[in-house]
Amino acid sequence: MSDELKQVGRGFSHRVKSFTVYDVNGYRFRTRSYEESRPNRSTTCTGVRTPSTDERDYYGIVEEIYELNFEGPKALNPVVFKCHWFDPEVTRRAPEIGQVEIQQDSVYKGDDVYIVAQQATQVYYLPW
Repeated sequence: MSDELKQVGRGFSHRVKSFTVYDVNGYRFRTRSYEESRPNRSTTCTGVRTPSTDERDYYGIVEEIYELNFEGPKALNPVVFKCHWFDPEVTRRAPEIGQVEIQQDSVYKGDDVYIVAQQATQVYYLPW
C-alpha cells in the first residue's frame, strides 16, 4: 500500500478551510450564496460540469467549497465542491452550436454531491 493511500486512510483533519471563490483549471468558481450576495454582478460563475464514467456530462451549481487537509509526510490538500446537481435525464443538447439546455428546477436523484475541484470545468447559466 502506498504512503499516500495510508495517509488518506487515516482521514483528514477536522479543521477544514472554506472558500466562497476558488480558481482552478483556469476558471474562477464562486458559491451560489456569494453570487446571490452581489446583486449588481455582471457575470455568474457558479456553474460546473463534469464528465462521468457512464458517458454523460453532469451539470450543477457550486454550493460550498472546502479544502481538506490529510496530515502526514506529504501535502495532501484536495479541494472539493459541494454541488446541487441537475437531473441529466432532462438535459437537451444542440452540439452544432455548442449549446446545452438544463432544466434548472430539476434535481439529480443520486447521493453523491461532491466533486474534486480539479475535475470540474466551468459552465455559464443564463437566467430564465
